[in-house]
Amino acid sequence: MNTLFFITDAAIGGAEKLLVTLGKAWPHSSRHTLVILMQPDALSDQLEDAFDKVYYLNFDKNSRNLLAMVRNFSAIVKRECPDVIWSHLFHADLVSLLSPAKGVRISTMHTHGLGPADHPLTRAIAKVVGTLSFRFSAVVPSSASAHMREFLEHLHMRHVVEPIPNGTALPAQATFSNSKTFTNISRNHPVKGHKYLLQAFSRIAAQVPDWNLRLIGPDVIPNKLTMPNSACEQLLAKGRISLEGPTLDPAQILSESGALVISSAYGEAFPIIGTEAAGCGVPVISTDVGSCSDFVDEDKFLVPPQDVPALAQALLDYAELSPAERVQLSQKARKRAEAKYSGQAVADKYFHLFQRLVK
Repeated sequence: MNTLFFITDAAIGGAEKLLVTLGKAWPHSSRHTLVILMQPDALSDQLEDAFDKVYYLNFDKNSRNLLAMVRNFSAIVKRECPDVIWSHLFHADLVSLLSPAKGVRISTMHTHGLGPADHPLTRAIAKVVGTLSFRFSAVVPSSASAHMREFLEHLHMRHVVEPIPNGTALPAQATFSNSKTFTNISRNHPVKGHKYLLQAFSRIAAQVPDWNLRLIGPDVIPNKLTMPNSACEQLLAKGRISLEGPTLDPAQILSESGALVISSAYGEAFPIIGTEAAGCGVPVISTDVGSCSDFVDEDKFLVPPQDVPALAQALLDYAELSPAERVQLSQKARKRAEAKYSGQAVADKYFHLFQRLVK
């Protein structure tokens, strides 16, 4: 079976990281090619290592030349003659749907909602994708949450099949260090809820003076991520809060972490970083968005989104655990990862779905 993967960009993101995992886990007997709508970016090397061939259409992120996108993508489809075209993220979905390609077309949904902070064009494209989704043979949610179901219904998405939650390549063993560091790994966007996490940490910082907060991700740097209050500015100046930019090695960051904090405000489906944290044996504190509850092993560490007092209390409760109690949570996380988050198992599920659809 010849599968053509298609994604909007090669930037650091959950969908892109999932493709690295799936590309490496895909059956060697089946050709798998990747088309990237935009130009090379931070994950290009990893993606190129994971696929038989990678094409870049080299459009700028601000390009509106949809006709050229469809034409150039269709030329590659004609050259590759895939049995399956599998698109990820709404811009790639739209180009795939508008191409005259024959065969099976699949989409995976990586978000369960868009908000005012998302670009109006992205929101418009999502609606068009929903309208044209009858052309997909299957739409695969990455989350089984009620939020995801409601979002797909809102878009009038057709041919929705059973969810296939995300997975990752698990390290050979847990690397939990039990350090006194809260870590958030996500891009700088309102959907990720940085301002709520920063405010929450500033509320409890004096009570847990040995604990720090590390924020890692694209554009998570001092001149781009604004501190929401003076208390956060002071903690940043003292080094209690650090803004460290993107990483290509989240496993290393996680191995230095006492807990991963997912502070998403909305839209999160089944974040890859949650599976990566579990694989490393790092406990998770999270907002109750999408399927993020799957990563949390005690109810007190799952809080409503955009609720600063609740998140602050969860951080404080975690910091006040004994080292032995945190190790117990680490062991639960690793055990869950081994049972549920194998990237190879996710690849196998998709491959078997594609085989059924092609037949």
